[in-house]
Amino acid sequence: MKAALLEVLDLPDAAVWRLDAGPASVTELRTAGPAWRVARLNWTPRLAVPA
Repeated sequence: MKAALLEVLDLPDAAVWRLDAGPASVTELRTAGPAWRVARLNWTPRLAVPA
């Protein structure tokens, strides 16, 4: 996941140590034509509790 973020954000390889992609978290990348963007990073889904 970190390698994909480096590519999408056009960061140098050395920046891999500055990214924090948590285990079992959701990272969502979206495309808008030729460009990419990070839609979610380190998102943890939660179950809805019925009222």
